[in-house]
Amino acid sequence: MRGLLPWYPVRVGFDATRLPIGYRYDTALKRVVVAPGTGAIATFDVTALQSLRGRVLLGHGREPAGLGTLVVLDDSGAELARSSLGSHGDFWFDHLAPGAYDGVVLHDGREYRCRLALQGPARAGIAHAGEVHCPGDSDGN
Repeated sequence: MRGLLPWYPVRVGFDATRLPIGYRYDTALKRVVVAPGTGAIATFDVTALQSLRGRVLLGHGREPAGLGTLVVLDDSGAELARSSLGSHGDFWFDHLAPGAYDGVVLHDGREYRCRLALQGPARAGIAHAGEVHCPGDSDGN
């Protein structure tokens, strides 16, 4: 940016209504201060919204995990996201970055461990995880 008054805080931004649907931003305004004879580059964190959907199947018979809960964990085991499961084991998450995640399904008082994968670079839209198989509970049953 050129032509800014030196040492005077100036607010710069972008028109958020011109941002395509499927993207989000943290802030559309920033405060910039420049030294005399210099300029500034203001960067804004705009990211694609990516949703993940799929279906959970439990046990070795691969029964749908109807009316349970799927919890997505980070590498340290902390909860990242939580989704209620539909009657056929369907789940939905918003704003998950691409990568592989550990998951825990809470169903009928038992815990089932599984792994979810969100492939590719983040781009706006809905990613399909397909069927996520959770073969046994945390006790190996």
